[in-house]
Amino acid sequence: MCLILSSIMAPQAIAKLDTAGAKVTDLCTEAKYVTALAQIFRQEADRISRGQTTLMKAATAYRLSAAAATDAKQIQGFQALELVATQKLNQYRAQATAAIDKKLKAANVLESRAMKIIQTQRLQIKSAQPKPATTANNSGTWPTGSTVQTTIEHTLRMKSDVNCTVDKLDDSETIKQSEVNHRQLTALPLAEDSAFEQTALRVLVVSKGTPANTHSSGGGAAAGVVSQDGTSYTALLGGKIETISAEEKPETTNLFKDAEQRTTCAEHTLKQEWALHSREYVLTVVCAATTAAEPETTDPMSWKLENLKTNKELALLLREVAGISENSAAMEPAAITKIIQGILGTTEQEYETKFVKYVNAESREYTIGDKQLKGSFLEMANNERAPELLAHLLGKKAWTKQQNCNDAPKEVAKDEQKAKCQSITEKSKCTADKDCEYKDGKCQTKEGVKAENDDKTTTNTTGNNSFVIKKAPLSLVFSIL
Repeated sequence: MCLILSSIMAPQAIAKLDTAGAKVTDLCTEAKYVTALAQIFRQEADRISRGQTTLMKAATAYRLSAAAATDAKQIQGFQALELVATQKLNQYRAQATAAIDKKLKAANVLESRAMKIIQTQRLQIKSAQPKPATTANNSGTWPTGSTVQTTIEHTLRMKSDVNCTVDKLDDSETIKQSEVNHRQLTALPLAEDSAFEQTALRVLVVSKGTPANTHSSGGGAAAGVVSQDGTSYTALLGGKIETISAEEKPETTNLFKDAEQRTTCAEHTLKQEWALHSREYVLTVVCAATTAAEPETTDPMSWKLENLKTNKELALLLREVAGISENSAAMEPAAITKIIQGILGTTEQEYETKFVKYVNAESREYTIGDKQLKGSFLEMANNERAPELLAHLLGKKAWTKQQNCNDAPKEVAKDEQKAKCQSITEKSKCTADKDCEYKDGKCQTKEGVKAENDDKTTTNTTGNNSFVIKKAPLSLVFSIL
């Protein structure tokens, strides 16, 4: 007896709906609900897409900053941060693409079902209202020797008499988008596919009475017609059309194999015809969308040194761009922190000033062709002329580097001359050298002596922010420092 009672009292697996889903009672409220769910999936897909844009902007801004910076550590830091942002972007994109596809697919299917419901409401027959019956001739007498005929016209009324709008869902008295939460669903409230079929019509014909052997008072002129004496009717011929509608009440249908757990999606046999609107297809795509793995959104502009200083991948990148000698296999946490802080800074304020504000807070202005760019590097990273700005910055840096290279031999030559004169200890030998003079008791470089190549210069001939490079290989312009 105890076993029987325990079996009877065992709880049933109950599928879980959200607050809005529990209010779905007919096709109209279902249309509102699936529309709200579709809008949420679209919003999520858009948010995931914006996450990609954020990483792309940051990577471009870091690249522009590295091209503009002159401090060696800043350049190295920006180059490494760009590579980290690019790695994050590649990882993000792999998950994002799949998640966006699933959510947009579900949104399309749900919106299609909502439109199907609205079309059904407009075109599906609700009732057929009969008009008064007519006899077979205008005199109102029954014809002799022919079948008695009655014509009954009907007025068809459609279900669109009920206003079912899917606009302004949060102002709705029933379904509110703010009450839709697909992340807690294990089921959906959906009507059977038969609810979309046209209403069945049934013709009901009624006859009453029997033929008379002879005519009666007030009856027809010949025997054999239906009997009617003017005061009571013993015969009746009539009919009407009745409507038979399919069940329209949505049913709670499981999304998952386990009715109570969001685990494995339930499997459904999809119909070949009109599959897009079928309940099974809706369940399939919604389950895929609600369980889609979403990438973790990150904004490089919010990265903190406290978290970055333990990032081994960042340390490895900084080691390479800075040429630091460190065994990567044996890189301990202390070594990682040392490398990162050595370039990015030892305090949050230092990192914020050199690498964050430099990118997103400091306003700059450049003229590229006939276009003027103004703003922070983060703002300009989103500009269509950003590639031209990058080329401009790299070209400027290459020109500056070439200038320094051209000036270097002059300084070396001067140093060599100075060292040569200082090495002479005898006055006679000092005065015999055309580049030296004996002064203040020692041999020194003669004043006015020019080093070799002193007269060979590289000149900016094109004005502000534009450069012509002399004696430099063309490939140097495009090298990334």
